[in-house]
Amino acid sequence: MLKIKRYTKKELALRYFPWASQPKVAQNHLRSWIRRCPELQEAMKGVRQLRTRYEYNEEEVALIVHYIGEPEE
Repeated sequence: MLKIKRYTKKELALRYFPWASQPKVAQNHLRSWIRRCPELQEAMKGVRQLRTRYEYNEEEVALIVHYIGEPEE
């Protein structure tokens, strides 16, 4: 079970895509999943503070897990 806490975008993406050849590939996959879920995008608008941040806060991580599910470990 994923602990709900702050994660860098790289850390969280690698939890979901540990097989990715590079961290940037994992980040692109996670960003793609987020874009494909309009409900998640809408929910994140209310909690995201800066689009350019390098991390997801606890609320964003909780939303990602709620809409996308737990990463398989």
